[in-house]
Amino acid sequence: DFAKSITRPFSVYFNPYTQSIEILKDTRSIENVVRDLRSDLNTVCDALNKMNQYLGI
Repeated sequence: DFAKSITRPFSVYFNPYTQSIEILKDTRSIENVVRDLRSDLNTVCDALNKMNQYLGI
């Protein structure tokens, strides 16, 4: 919450895989984060679909 209160011309993102902070300062850096998030969401969707097939939910 403190980090959100600091005024700056960019945003930051914590990358849990590298345990580092990435600076989102341009469209390229934002696209990279979105690509990674999309990949993670695809993995979750795949797992949910498999659960649905296995459990008949």
